[in-house]
Amino acid sequence: MGRAHKASLIDSDHYLLICQRYIELNPVRAGMVNHPVEYRWSIYQSNGQGRDIFCVTPHDIYMQLGRTLTERCESYRLLFQQPISPNIIEELREYLCHNYPLGNDKFREQFEHVHHIKFGHKKQGRPNVNK
Repeated sequence: MGRAHKASLIDSDHYLLICQRYIELNPVRAGMVNHPVEYRWSIYQSNGQGRDIFCVTPHDIYMQLGRTLTERCESYRLLFQQPISPNIIEELREYLCHNYPLGNDKFREQFEHVHHIKFGHKKQGRPNVNK
């Protein structure tokens, strides 16, 4: 049986490039390739190498990495010279596992308010009825 698709809303201003690095590095962590550029299906081919891929539309955050395609590609490649901290990886996995929106407190509070949904961990066990 296959795995279920997981997705989470993200605050792109703060997390888009981190999430892209996390995704691009999955084949590396899995031992499939040594670097994201080697993975055929990676968006790194577009963002880091400048390859024109018909189904890829660059995000505004990516476009802000430089004035020209060459500058953007270089900036994107530089992102991969720094490892993602284990704490950030853990946070990404936790939010993805539970389909929580990933962002700062203000981002999550706005989302919860607009959609009348409360995210976060609830204590295990029966609720305290004496409150």
